[in-house]
Amino acid sequence: MEPEQDNLTRFGAFTVTPGGSFLGTLRLDGQNSRLYLRNDKPFFLNLSADTKITGVLDDRTEVSIIGSWHPIDASSTLSPDGSVYFYDLSPDYVVVGSRNIAAQDENISSIQFVPEDWETLFWGSNPFGVVWDDKEVMRKLVKAHHPNQQQDLGKHVAVFYWTGKYEVFCCATSTGTVSGFHSIRTSGPTARGFRTDSEVCVKIEFDRPTSFNSAIRAIHRILMFFDYLAGRVQNHSGLAVTLDEEASQRYETHSCVAPRRDRAAARLDSSPNRSLINVAIDSGRFEQVLSKWMSRALGWTEARWNLLTGWKTPHRYDSDRIIRSANLFDLIPTNCFQQNTEVLDHQKTISPNTMSEIRKSPEGIDKQRVKTNRGRAGKYTLRQKILHRAEIVAREFGDEVSEIDLVCGEARNCRNRYVHGRSSKINLEEHPELFVFLVNTLEFVFVVSDLIDAGWRVSDWDRSHGYKSHPIGVYLLLYQDDLESLKTVLGK
Repeated sequence: MEPEQDNLTRFGAFTVTPGGSFLGTLRLDGQNSRLYLRNDKPFFLNLSADTKITGVLDDRTEVSIIGSWHPIDASSTLSPDGSVYFYDLSPDYVVVGSRNIAAQDENISSIQFVPEDWETLFWGSNPFGVVWDDKEVMRKLVKAHHPNQQQDLGKHVAVFYWTGKYEVFCCATSTGTVSGFHSIRTSGPTARGFRTDSEVCVKIEFDRPTSFNSAIRAIHRILMFFDYLAGRVQNHSGLAVTLDEEASQRYETHSCVAPRRDRAAARLDSSPNRSLINVAIDSGRFEQVLSKWMSRALGWTEARWNLLTGWKTPHRYDSDRIIRSANLFDLIPTNCFQQNTEVLDHQKTISPNTMSEIRKSPEGIDKQRVKTNRGRAGKYTLRQKILHRAEIVAREFGDEVSEIDLVCGEARNCRNRYVHGRSSKINLEEHPELFVFLVNTLEFVFVVSDLIDAGWRVSDWDRSHGYKSHPIGVYLLLYQDDLESLKTVLGK
């Protein structure tokens, strides 16, 4: 697939349903994309989730504008021919093809994209090779395919080849069939030479046709898995959808909401040890973990999304981040925790008659505290939830994360400092390096326990060299020193 075109401006005729027909200008430029609608008469657009905006550009290409429900500006200007009225809309997505589609229509059969760090995620699945200095191989190839061509071979010859293997992985998930495949592009050969390259596209084929918005949500869920494996939030390119009735035609889709990194400046280390699972070594293992991880998406998406909100600004550590990192454990489904049989000691002494008197008493802080504590009976507190997930991690990593329960407990205390004003020996102002350690511990426990629940094991991660390029590897490398520094401050 050709790369997405940025800074593309086209004129056309657009229809807003309900609303009317207008002339307009569409500018595609990432988050700066705009649709300008204009008319010589005053008009007002009552945009809602049911609004459909479609258009035909000056080159006869049809476009669908999706998600522009919040106009940036509605205004007018004077011209020699009179007043011109216009709306300035900011679209979320623009779909280009031979026909229009609507976000509400359930006619998307598949959607595909290229993760930003595909070279890292799928390292080793290389479909290209080269054979040097084998003149006999070269002569046979030339003779077989070009029998009339003169075989004038130099001293050093080379055969560059493609293996013909497209598929990287393929597995069934709760969302549909998810696969990764090489998209090959070639040019030449000419006197300048030739070019053959590839990128790995990830495709979701839905079990039944779905809406555009549902397809985009499916991409976001799978991208979270790749975020974990690569160690940073993924952008994507090469977005395209296929309609149920036109399985052979892909509709180019431009995302106008996702921020773009400078690819040259933000290129990720593509060492074989950065990704937490090497799909080239064991695609079956990769597929098993992905499938199970996706099966839990419905109950886990909100927590995962909040975790990755912090990852979007990896060098920013503040009170909001530690609060968010701790609260992740309150957002995951309750079935992740066993029934808590601990009952607060003072509840054992409260008789039914006493509770009846308490209900009749005036409202106040003490009454609310008793009612709240009784409601928590048999349920995990936030501290217990964090420690429960930390125990899962400790069983997998052993002495590498010794006393992680101590670190998690102090992380909870630090969170409570900024939520309830309670005392904590660690705070951002006095111990910024330990504050970072506590935040990273909460996020480490959340991510790794999430993967372990999906079947991931530390043995799936080849740490023979280069693993320090992944944030989890860096965390483990510094863990013991950070732990000792924490214990020193705590006086332990």
